[in-house]
Amino acid sequence: MGQDIPLKKLDLAKSRVRLNDGEIFDLDYAIVKAKDLKPSFTTGGTQKRTHMNEEQIKNIAENFDPQKIFGSGGFEDLPIILQDGQVISGNHRIQGMLNFTNKSRAAYDKAIQDYYNITLKPDELLIRVPHKNLNNTEVNNLAAGSNAGRFNSESDKALSVLSHYTPKLKELDKKLNADTIHSLKRLVARDLNFDKATSPNVSDSNLALLMYNMPRSETQGIELLNKWHKEFKDDPKSYEKVKKMFIDNAGSFHNLIHDLNFPKLSLNAYLSDTLDRAFKSIKDYESTTESLKALADKHSASSLGFTEYEKSQHKSDISEILGAALARFARLDDPSNALFEALRSDNIKKGLREHNIADDTKDLLGSDRKVFNDIDIYDFTHYLLKHDRKPNENNQALSQLTRNIKGLQKDYYKSLEKQATKEPLKQANALKVYNQVFETKPKNETMKKLKKHHITLNDLKEITQSEQLNAQGVEYIHKNKHSLKTNDISEEEAKLLNFKEPKNAHSVIDYQGIQHALNKHGENSRSVKNNSQPPINYDDLANYRNIVKNADETLKIKDKEGVKINSYKQVNGYFVVVEQVGTKNNRLTFKTMFKENGNYKNGNSCETPLAKARSFLTKAPY
Repeated sequence: MGQDIPLKKLDLAKSRVRLNDGEIFDLDYAIVKAKDLKPSFTTGGTQKRTHMNEEQIKNIAENFDPQKIFGSGGFEDLPIILQDGQVISGNHRIQGMLNFTNKSRAAYDKAIQDYYNITLKPDELLIRVPHKNLNNTEVNNLAAGSNAGRFNSESDKALSVLSHYTPKLKELDKKLNADTIHSLKRLVARDLNFDKATSPNVSDSNLALLMYNMPRSETQGIELLNKWHKEFKDDPKSYEKVKKMFIDNAGSFHNLIHDLNFPKLSLNAYLSDTLDRAFKSIKDYESTTESLKALADKHSASSLGFTEYEKSQHKSDISEILGAALARFARLDDPSNALFEALRSDNIKKGLREHNIADDTKDLLGSDRKVFNDIDIYDFTHYLLKHDRKPNENNQALSQLTRNIKGLQKDYYKSLEKQATKEPLKQANALKVYNQVFETKPKNETMKKLKKHHITLNDLKEITQSEQLNAQGVEYIHKNKHSLKTNDISEEEAKLLNFKEPKNAHSVIDYQGIQHALNKHGENSRSVKNNSQPPINYDDLANYRNIVKNADETLKIKDKEGVKINSYKQVNGYFVVVEQVGTKNNRLTFKTMFKENGNYKNGNSCETPLAKARSFLTKAPY
């Protein structure tokens, strides 16, 4: 929310809009200056848009018809705005009113006088504003409700449902267990449903999940829907087939993105580009075939200089192949189900074994296979290209692509080696690691090091040259998906926490906790951008145990997830560190961390009755 604009509320009977039985909003009528209104036709507005209907705006501006607005009720009536002038409902109506011709303005003024007995000044407009202040969820739901059934484009609908379901999407389980594609779609809809009294919207909820898991930068999946809807105007059935296959499998992609069996896959980074290439492959198969052949030739050439190999180009290349691999499913009789089966974790493991790409065996001596934990986007693409093929299938293009997928993979690792000379955190020498894993027969000890995700400060010292956890170390843990164990919990604290073996107590910070903290409270988080919360960074995270040890107050809180310890430290505002207590494994695990302005005693995380009732210590026992 921005700064409130001047508005004059009127003593008229309240208007009302209804989303469902549990969401009914009273609206006040108010007079505002036209210049203060902020219609938006971008993804950043309150009523999010990707497309402006210029014809609709022109019609309102030049041929205003009062009967189409006044007295319509609900969202179709006068525009609805927030206190700061942002538009919840009626961007096109307001833009048309701002562009009024003299004739249309005269018709508007007369209608206002007839319906409401109000005389407006030439620079004023009559609008509606929520009677009470709304939180972000209520604003999003109201804006989404206003769009329902009258989208100007495919992308506008995707943006609207994403905005509507975002609060629920943040809470969605990382693992959605379903045995069929139909069960998976219904499970997504059920878990994202706001109003339990109404039937879940399967199509909208799965569309929202698909968009949610796509990157918000570069090529956005939301905008791609508009692009390809236009490209397929002469073949709408093919467009719908590809779109439906992706939307139906939103839960499959979600599961795979969060599948701990494949922590290095990073599928979400490629999802929007892959959607783009899948549409392209269906639209122009011959062009795609030529493009793939050129890729195979390029990456089989031994003279390719990795020093000029750009990261963006490698991403484009692998997306091209992955998109074509997924497009193959759209040509089958039941695309959604076929892709669902291919994306199931157990089937991926089976395929990786069958095609000698990876295995879960612990003794890899004499083998050139990876373990599942090391599977990346190249291996996954290799698997999809091979999935459900006949053993003796004679497909020269496929053979060429699968032979050279490692060429593309190796080029990428070469580019990492170049970066390693500039970035201290990448001095692990990515190409050397690649060669050890794929081109030699490594010893067991080498494999143990490669597979080691639980590290100590001694391990970090080789990277950071520091005996203490610092920002460089936190970044290394984060980007390499590690977990750091430190023996810095005193026996006294361990006893207070009811650990079974106080002498073996330890603290843990892992990449998931770091990721969660940065997502929620880092520089690019909504809390920082929208709520003016001070951002946390790697330096703050490296200092989290010092904050705990020197906390001004420590609270022990029990919730449905178990027992947590909240530590508060007043420093230029205050820090809050949250740790999870694991009594069985004698572990205190970092969950999140954030910073706020003001005094910690006035903060919500400290004021809850539950927290006060279970006060642990007024001072940490160090």
